[in-house]
Amino acid sequence: MQNSYAAKLTCKEDEAQSLVEHINVTKDWFHQFSFTNGIVTPGRDPSAKKLHHLCLPSDLSGKSVIDIGAYEGYMSFHCEARGAERVVACDRFVWDWPESTALPNFNAIHKAVGSKVERLSSFVEDLPSATQEKFDISLFLGVLYHTKDMIGYLEAVAGVTKEVMVLETFADCLDEDGAKAALYDIRELNNDSSNFYGPNLQAIEVMLHRVGFRAWEFVNFWDVNTREQIEGKSMYRRVKNGRLVIHAYK
Repeated sequence: MQNSYAAKLTCKEDEAQSLVEHINVTKDWFHQFSFTNGIVTPGRDPSAKKLHHLCLPSDLSGKSVIDIGAYEGYMSFHCEARGAERVVACDRFVWDWPESTALPNFNAIHKAVGSKVERLSSFVEDLPSATQEKFDISLFLGVLYHTKDMIGYLEAVAGVTKEVMVLETFADCLDEDGAKAALYDIRELNNDSSNFYGPNLQAIEVMLHRVGFRAWEFVNFWDVNTREQIEGKSMYRRVKNGRLVIHAYK
């Protein structure tokens, strides 16, 4: 049985050919976008599956959203499609990376859907000063484990959050008691030197409390034993790590 996650954007009719041409010459994509006219981008991220498990409201009318670590803007554009009044896509690390196609891909999708999503180039730690405002919803997806300073990053995100932060992250040490986090050597996790820590649930809870969130809700555990899967091992064993979603409230 194959799971199907229906999440499609509408491409403007007069922009379809331009988008196809961009896709044909740009093979490196992180997000996989699907459109109602049948156009699909490449992409190594299970974007539609991840969006499904974030459990966002289907109607975001009147809400402001900041997508921190937006990459190619998949979540930003889908929040806009769900009626968000204002959406800001924020990144810098991948947008400024030499030879990265993330920003050109973002711009291509932005044009194709006739988007009004705003673009903000900022590091996470600079967000409060870069925005000078707070957003109803902060999306903080796939970023936490990429920093040497998890508490500092969460504090910065809390500083721009008015109502709720949607946190999606890799977690480790899930079979251990107490607030703990695994520290990874260079390229130890997924051959990626930007992966630093894998906190467990109790560590995440402590950090959320320390940075000022009043309450948090465990939403789901959408990928089990992720590290074992990356390493070509069976996921069907004691749960040690995986990807999870938490909603944290101000």
